[in-house]
Amino acid sequence: MNHPILKHLQHIFQATSRLPASVPRATVVAEVLLLGVLMPALLLWSVPVERHASVLLALILVPLWLGLRFGLLAGSLVALTTAGAVAVLTAPLTGGHTDTPNVHMIVLLLTGLVSGEMRDAWSRRAQRLQALSQHHSTRLKQFTSAYQALQVSHSRMERQLTDDAGNLRAALQQLRTRSLDLKSAGNLGKAGLESWLLEMFSDLGNLYAAALYQVNERGMLQTQAAASMGQVGALSAFHPMLRETLESGEMTVSSAPRDVAQGEVIALVPLVDARARVHGVLAIFDMYYASMQNHSFEALAVLGRHVGDILAGRPQAALGLQGVSAFKEALQREWMLSDPNVYPVALVVCTVTSFERRDELSAHLSHGIRGLDQCWHMQDRGGQPVILKTMPLTDAQGVASYLSRLELKWPGSGFGYSCHQWLLHERENLEGLIEDLSRVCALDLFVPGTPGGRKMVNGSAP
Repeated sequence: MNHPILKHLQHIFQATSRLPASVPRATVVAEVLLLGVLMPALLLWSVPVERHASVLLALILVPLWLGLRFGLLAGSLVALTTAGAVAVLTAPLTGGHTDTPNVHMIVLLLTGLVSGEMRDAWSRRAQRLQALSQHHSTRLKQFTSAYQALQVSHSRMERQLTDDAGNLRAALQQLRTRSLDLKSAGNLGKAGLESWLLEMFSDLGNLYAAALYQVNERGMLQTQAAASMGQVGALSAFHPMLRETLESGEMTVSSAPRDVAQGEVIALVPLVDARARVHGVLAIFDMYYASMQNHSFEALAVLGRHVGDILAGRPQAALGLQGVSAFKEALQREWMLSDPNVYPVALVVCTVTSFERRDELSAHLSHGIRGLDQCWHMQDRGGQPVILKTMPLTDAQGVASYLSRLELKWPGSGFGYSCHQWLLHERENLEGLIEDLSRVCALDLFVPGTPGGRKMVNGSAP
């Protein structure tokens, strides 16, 4: 074990045990033996003695290469191995009286140490950057997950706040509940419920600042607000949006509601009845940003028309009025307001065909009236009972669900009655709808000259 080459090999195997796990030890050992022992031996044996100085100078590249490739440990090991191999191979030629191997050993060691240290410094810096990158990547994933959860929560909250169909249904049910107090009122002042109406509009449209103004019988706006909330601005009687609202009886919205300055009018919603009489105006000055959408304004317009009908003293069929005229008047009012996106209205007509179960089926079909539904009892030309229902805020899917529930309450009852359905927003002509209803259900409903009306399409008359 006293031979220099065996000692160097022992040091190599001991040193490889301290190499990082990412470095293949077999590769390091093979390259150290190949470049540090075999290559110097081949060069020194194949080159004449007078040119050994050039060979020794070229061997400096060996620790430089391995030091830069594997680091300080590999560079110093190959430097020692190369120096030992050179000393062993040149000793017989020089007789051990030259200082060249000693100088060459120092140069090789310095080269291996410097190159290895540079490589290790770069490696440590790369590891720190990699760890920092992993940390930021982990934080980014956590932030992305939190942001997505927050976005989903925010979207859900916006949908809850701007659930116009549910809010409009609740507002109309509240309005119908108090319609007995409002139906005899000729204007907002006599009604005495200005604050309650304003609160209902505020809940539906998420309003921050709004005011209710009365309109007299001559169509003139009273500049003093009947009720207000928030920081409202002044509404001039000569405001162009107000003139358009009073003349057309339709809602008007600012061309850029999101860019309206504080205190300026965002939208004007008329409280107009079926005869186009404007009883009041709701002026919106500030509202929740996400609610500044067309469907929100249209929902407010639908509520304004219902309030206008009640202020006009127009009774509701749900309060007990029956007859063809009451049905046609209610049907006309719902047809005028029907809109597929904001206020879909369905008409369901059920004819009892079973003579034995006529009373039971009639009671069954009349049962389950929802808050906004209206029901009429008639007879067809054959004397069979006919139940007609108008179902606001109900689309085709809602009608299908209603009929399914109706069938589940009394299994097999479908053999005792027949049902027909229409969606009012799909009909461009009310007289045509009454004709179809009279023909399909054998009812005497159609009378030429049925009162016309303007049908709302996206908040405006066509």
